[in-house]
Amino acid sequence: MKRRFFTGILLAVLLMTTILSGCNSDREIPSPGTSDAETAAPGTTKESTPVSYSGVTLNGVEIEKYSIIYEWHEKSHERKYANAISEYIRKTYDVSVDTHSDSEKVEAEYAIYIGETMDSDISTEQAELDTYDYRIAVKNGNIYLLARNVYGFSKSVAYLNAAIGQAKDTKAISVTDSGKQSFTTDLLTSMTFNIYNWDSSSAHFERMEAVVLEYKPDTIGFQEITATWIGKLMQNSEISTLYGYVGVDRQDGTQEQAAIFYRKDKFRLIESQTKWLYGSDPTGAASAGKIKGCVYNRIYTYAVLERIHDGKRFAHINTHLEIDLLETSTLSISEIQERQISYITTVAHNLQAQGYDCILTGDFNCQAASKTTSVGIALNKAGFLRPATQSVQQVNSETFDAQYNANQSMAPKGIDHVFILSDNVYCDTYTYCNKKYNGAYPSDHIPRMATYAIG
Repeated sequence: MKRRFFTGILLAVLLMTTILSGCNSDREIPSPGTSDAETAAPGTTKESTPVSYSGVTLNGVEIEKYSIIYEWHEKSHERKYANAISEYIRKTYDVSVDTHSDSEKVEAEYAIYIGETMDSDISTEQAELDTYDYRIAVKNGNIYLLARNVYGFSKSVAYLNAAIGQAKDTKAISVTDSGKQSFTTDLLTSMTFNIYNWDSSSAHFERMEAVVLEYKPDTIGFQEITATWIGKLMQNSEISTLYGYVGVDRQDGTQEQAAIFYRKDKFRLIESQTKWLYGSDPTGAASAGKIKGCVYNRIYTYAVLERIHDGKRFAHINTHLEIDLLETSTLSISEIQERQISYITTVAHNLQAQGYDCILTGDFNCQAASKTTSVGIALNKAGFLRPATQSVQQVNSETFDAQYNANQSMAPKGIDHVFILSDNVYCDTYTYCNKKYNGAYPSDHIPRMATYAIG
C-alpha cells in the first residue's frame, strides 16, 4: 500500500514538472556560453556591459561614442586616412575609436565621416569645394572631412589631428567648422620620352634638347637613349646644371638605357637600380638575359628620390617593353609583355612596402591599359588598375607613328604611358607634348607628361 502511495506522489511531481516546462516551451534555449541578453528577440534591447569612459571628449561628447566612417570604394584612400585618425587618437589618449566603411551600414551614435559617405547628408558642402579646397564641417555633433582628392584629404586630416593633439592636457577636444579652405600643392611633373635613336643627326638632337628645356620636367623616363645621347645632353650647361641621372645600358656599353633624369635642385637621389625584365625571376641577374622568345634584353630602372624641401620620398620606375619576337618563340608578344609588366609590379610592391609612392613611365608597345590589353591585365592582377592609375592615361592621345617622318604630320598609336601606382598620389593633368621644333617633330614618339601631387 505504501509503495503505491509513493509511486502516485512521484507521478504527480513528474506531471507538474512537465506542465510547468510546457508553459515556457516556445522560449529559445540559449546555446552554451550565451546569456539571456544575447538571445533576445530581434528588435528588443539587449543588456550590455556598460562602456567605461576614458574622460576624453570630442565637442563635449565622450569620444567612445564616436565611430570613424569612410566612403568605400575599391582601394579606398579614405580608409587609410580613417585608420590614421584612429591610430593618432590611440597613441595620444590610449583610447580606441572604431573605423568602418559606409558599406557596413553601422548605426553610429556620433561619427567622424571621411568623404561623401552614404551615411552623411553633406552633399551641399561637398559641392562647394573646388579641386584644391578642403573643409572640416560640423553638423549635429558629427564631424565631416571633405575634399576632392587625396591631397585635400591629407590637409583635412592634418587639421583634425592638430585639434586632437592640442587637447592632450585637458582631454577636451574641440573641433570647429573650418569653412572652405584653399591650399596650394607641390605639384610634380614626370615625362616619358622615347627619343628615336635611329636618327643621329644634329638637327634631331637639337629638337630632343629643346623638349627637355621647354618643359623642364621634374623627372624624365627616357627610352632608346644611350650613353652617347646622354653625354650630348650633358654637354648643354643648362641641362647638366638642372639634371642628374641614373641608368645602365642593357648589354655592352652601347645599348639602350631606361635612364631617369631628375631635377637636382628639387631632389636628392636615395637609391637606384637597373635590372633585367625576366618576368618571374625574382633576382634579376646581373648578366645579359631575356624572356625566351624576346629579341632584346629588356630592362627597367628605378630611382628613389627625396624632395629636398619636405623630405617626401617616391620612386620613379622606367622601362621599355618588348615588341619583337624570335621566329622560334612559343609565346605571343602579349604574353611576354604581361610577364614583363608583372615583374615591374612586383618591384613596385616592394618599393611601396618601404613607404615609397610609385610612378611608372615607359614605352609599353601596348595601347591604352584596359583590362583586355597585356599591360592592363598585369596591372589589374597586381591590384594597380584602378581609378588612380587610369586617371593618368584616360586621355587617349596617340603617341607613336610607325611611318614616322619628322617633317610630316603624325598618325600615331598610343603606346607611351605614365602610370600612377599609389593611392596617395593625385593626378592633376595628363598631356602630350606634340609640338614641332624648327618645323619638325622631335621623335617618332610624342612625349607624354603627368602633373601630380603626392599626398
